[in-house]
Parts: sequence; C-alpha cells; structure tokens
Amino acid sequence: MGLWDRALDGAGISDPRLREDYTRQRKLVAGYRRSSYLAARLLLPPPLLPHVIAATALMHRTDSLLDSGPAAERAGACAEWVKEVRDGLAGGESDHAAVRPLLHTVSAHPGMRGRVEDFLDTTAMELEFLENARDTTAIRGLLAHLLGEARERLSTSRGLVGLAPPEGRPLFRAMIEIELLTITAAVTKGPGLLRAPARPPLPATARVLLRERRGARHLR
Repeated sequence: MGLWDRALDGAGISDPRLREDYTRQRKLVAGYRRSSYLAARLLLPPPLLPHVIAATALMHRTDSLLDSGPAAERAGACAEWVKEVRDGLAGGESDHAAVRPLLHTVSAHPGMRGRVEDFLDTTAMELEFLENARDTTAIRGLLAHLLGEARERLSTSRGLVGLAPPEGRPLFRAMIEIELLTITAAVTKGPGLLRAPARPPLPATARVLLRERRGARHLR
C-alpha cells in the first residue's frame, strides 16, 4: 500500500468515489504548485494530507478561473464556481467532483468552513484587480508595496510557529520559508506577475524541505 492510500485510510476516507475525488485533486495540486505539494507530502502526518490537498485544490481551481480564459467569461465562470461551493457548504453535499472532497474535509475539520467562506469572499475583489491591472507606474508601486507587506508579515509569522500543534510545525516553518522565497522571485519578476506567477527556486526549496524533513522525523 502506497503513502497516498495510507493517508486516505488514516483520514477515514473509505468511499471509493470519494477516494477517486481526492486522488484527482491530489494530481491537480501536484501539477499546480509542486513545492507546496512536496512540503505537505513530506512533512504532514499522512491522515492530514488529504484534507490539506482538498483546501489547496479549492484555491488552485479558483485562481485558475480568475486568471485564465477570455476576460469577458471569467466573471461568470468564477461566480458559477463560487455558487457551487457555497451551495455545497450550505447543503452538505454536491454532485461536483471538485467540491465533494472539500465538503468532506470541512465535515472532518469544521473550523475550516469559515476560512473557506472568507477565501470565497475575496474572489470578486481579486477579479476586479486582475481585469484592471496594467503595467503602469502605479501598478508597479502597488505590487512593490504588497510584496513588501507580505514579506514583513511572513517574517513576523515565524514567531507563531510554536502555537501550532507539534506535528504541524515543520510544515508551518517550511511554508513560511517557501513563500518568502516566492516573494523574492516575485520582486525579481516585477510586472511580469501580471502575466504569469512567480516560482520559488528549486535548490533553495529543496534545502528547506530537507531541513524540515529531518526535524519532522524526530516527532514521529
């Protein structure tokens, strides 16, 4: 039995269709942002992995709808997706294969519901920004300000690692460092961010993961 099957078993996900749904989301996340997927796979206790995958898949699908396709169609596609998720949260079930894992995860970890709803609330504002973003002096200034603010908050968040459960601290630390690496890459890319995302450099990311992997082994 592989790690993923053990993770599904450990998370209590036994329904064959739901296991397929989670597996489909795992492939999506692994292809979208490899560094985050590897961090979760290497550093999380296996029973938590499917739930992190479900949350990450929600963000990926939403971002993809916001960022891709004809501009005139994005608002409708995103609104339809947000409604699908909200209806699922309200009713506790969905026929959508991308929503079912999220609903199961929210039922297993009820505290996530508020975070999901907060995330969905931001989509309209983000879409408006993306539709109006142009490579201008003002946009460059805004990007520089936002990236600087993000760097400051991420650096400050290092002091919060101790508040997480011990088994979650290696991933917490790793994601902070990977996001800081991503910000550095984003600063270098500048207005190119309007066309494509920044990626953290692979060698530095690997060093972060290996360091935290060694620490995580002492917790198991």
